[in-house]
This record gives sequence, structure tokens and C-alpha cells, in this order.
Amino acid sequence: MSFEDLPENWDDRPLTDPALLSDVLDLVVFEKDRAAGAVSFLLCDDEARLVQPVTIGELPATMTQAERVHFVSVMVEGMGHCGAMVVALARDDGLSITADDQAWLRAATQACGDDVRLLGVHVVTMTGSRVVPPPALDRSA
Repeated sequence: MSFEDLPENWDDRPLTDPALLSDVLDLVVFEKDRAAGAVSFLLCDDEARLVQPVTIGELPATMTQAERVHFVSVMVEGMGHCGAMVVALARDDGLSITADDQAWLRAATQACGDDVRLLGVHVVTMTGSRVVPPPALDRSA
């Protein structure tokens, strides 16, 4: 992952390509934000092309699920003409998916609903990034 790998026309391409998205996350999620544990929202148009990244670096140490949903809802409401979004959970290290990461995925899914296409929630660290996968379905029921 490196923003140095971005193709010349990267800003005209949709963020649906995982390799491109990884490089764009490396570009827009700054090292200081990874060190601080920020959350970034990559606001995209209807064709999933990046319009504007928004990073919030000052988050409470703990948040309830309702607070997460509200936080993402504010971004969704402010999107205006944007039709898609990526959520990037920045942290210093550790690409393991945590319960907190899953909580952000649930919040983003709920807040986006049918109005905004959620392109994914990603953990972004100093060493790379990875998508937060949806929870596994319980097939025993």
C-alpha cells in the first residue's frame, strides 16, 4: 500500500477497486491521524469517485453505539450530492479486527441505510489497511 502507486487518473476512477482504495487510503489518512486514532470519511459521488475526505481526529475515548450512529449520520446528512462513502478507522498499529471496528461497521451500515452506498469500513495503520468484514452469518439456526 502506497499513495506513490496511484495511477495518474486515480481521481477519475471509482474506489470500488480494492488496490486503488488501499492506495487512496494511504494518501488521505495522514500518519498523525493514524497516531491519534482518527476516523476519516471518504465522501464519494454516485459513481464512487472521491469528492472529499473528511477526518475527525478528536474522538471520545469511548463511544456508545448510538453515538457512533449519530456521528456517521451527521456525515451522511452533510453529504449533499455525494452518493457513496468509505469509513477509515485510523490507528497506530494492529490490523486485527476488533469489536470496536465491528461496532463502527454496524453504525455506518445503519446510518447509510438505503440513502448512501457504503463502500466499506477499513482499518488503516502505519503498516497497511484492511477491510472490516461483515459479521459471519450464523448458519446453525
